[in-house]
Amino acid sequence: MNSLEAMRSGIGLVSDQARVRKVTDDKSTLAVLNVNTSPTNLAFDIILRLSADQSLTSLHRTLMTLTALPFHADTGLFYSWYDSTTGDVAHRDVSSVDNIHLALALWAASAAYPHHAVGQIAEELLARMDFSAFYDPESGLAAGNLHFADHRWSRESWRYDYFGSEARSIYVLGKALGLFRKYTHIPDRLFWAKALDAMLLETVWKKVHGYDVEILRTWDGGTFQMLLPEILLNESAYSQKLATLFRNFSRFIIEDGQTSAFIPAAHSASSFATINDGGFGDLPVYNGKSGHLDLVATTNVDTGDHSARELWNMVVTPHAVFLAATALPERYAAILENLEDLGQGHAPLYDPHLGWMDGIHVHGKYQNQVVPLVLALDQAMIALAIQQMTAEDGRSTTGRILSADPDLRQRIAVFYELVDEKLARLVPTR
Repeated sequence: MNSLEAMRSGIGLVSDQARVRKVTDDKSTLAVLNVNTSPTNLAFDIILRLSADQSLTSLHRTLMTLTALPFHADTGLFYSWYDSTTGDVAHRDVSSVDNIHLALALWAASAAYPHHAVGQIAEELLARMDFSAFYDPESGLAAGNLHFADHRWSRESWRYDYFGSEARSIYVLGKALGLFRKYTHIPDRLFWAKALDAMLLETVWKKVHGYDVEILRTWDGGTFQMLLPEILLNESAYSQKLATLFRNFSRFIIEDGQTSAFIPAAHSASSFATINDGGFGDLPVYNGKSGHLDLVATTNVDTGDHSARELWNMVVTPHAVFLAATALPERYAAILENLEDLGQGHAPLYDPHLGWMDGIHVHGKYQNQVVPLVLALDQAMIALAIQQMTAEDGRSTTGRILSADPDLRQRIAVFYELVDEKLARLVPTR
């Protein structure tokens, strides 16, 4: 977590990304490239510090800063981006998925420290959050964003209608935590059944050691779209079917990766290098459409774009490897050790002082070169995965806190019963 602390501002918020330059063998410098931060960055930073062996003073300062941030008055939700040094709004839209992550973090903080100021502030912030504006009662689906234009707010027309996405957390957590406040009268089972009926859930058969195994498709084929909700909720504890799909994926990307270099095919949203004055890009460019091409949703037409396909699986990202490792820790131990040695020299993939870089090129002109960038989101996902793999009970911090509440545990189980029923009716594609 050194890189997160190095990116933390004086008001307690972490910046989004920074450039790493190696000065000597034992020293690197970090220069912030994007001073802004998102509710997801804030959420994962809070969750990580809930289980850290440290004083709550720093966390209290961060939460106090959150109380002073401008917010969307009608919903009590946070805007998409803030300047981490001043708290000023950097982008005025409101994201449902970003806010569900932050809502979970605030709920966990309030449950973990109910008699401490940290828990009390978190509870007050959570109490004002209302996701009702995202919900479309006709379809049973939630929108991705609220947009501000022409002096008015509107809900975007696009809905989260694909199960293989990190956005599925909106449905299960939003209802279980009572955050669709105008729709709490709808029974959980009816609410979730309607949403799942409207969502496309796909799996695909792939070969692993000569056998056909079933794997969940995700919107971009990305690892974090598949496994981020697992990290946050411990989905595999509620659904044995999902647990199997996750393990199959983790096995598949090992076999499908560069076995000679011991690099699994763990592709996820990341940065990649661009040509800059004829050389390796000094400022990498973010690629939100990145994943395993064989696992992309059948309805995603972007893979038909040749230029996009070239970038799709160009980079292997450490955060994707760590997320995949949570399904099979024993199989990934040697892989993670090997990754630490990649790119050693001018631009190592792993820096002992700052952690893991954003990725390493496995295809194309810059093959075997490291993208020298640190993202707060990626660092946090890696740390959350490590916490889960090293926990005695095998659970993540938020997964453990959620399961400790009997009522919540039972309600969440209903959602995954419905998921298992839908999975049982599927005919996987080939």
